[in-house]
Amino acid sequence: MANALTTSIYNYRAWSYSAKPGETLCYHHGFLARDRVLYIVDPERASEGPGGYYREVRVDPLDTVATMIFDDAARGLVTLTQRRLGALDYEYIATRTRKVL
Repeated sequence: MANALTTSIYNYRAWSYSAKPGETLCYHHGFLARDRVLYIVDPERASEGPGGYYREVRVDPLDTVATMIFDDAARGLVTLTQRRLGALDYEYIATRTRKVL
């Protein structure tokens, strides 16, 4: 499933500055590990065997937003959870903590 919902960098930053502790934001709907990377055929690597002819390309802005949110989680500004909706289908949720920006 393609990413059905991905928040923008602007929307995430606006939310992170205005959210009160405990407020949540669903920042992505889909399968984040798969959706933030695009695999394209690379004919120069075809000789590497099965699967060797794909090259990873980061998908912006999703990769940028996800990295920003993960960095904020590492700083203790948000906690991250996910809710399984189905096979390879999740809601990714950031919850604002009490820590001051």
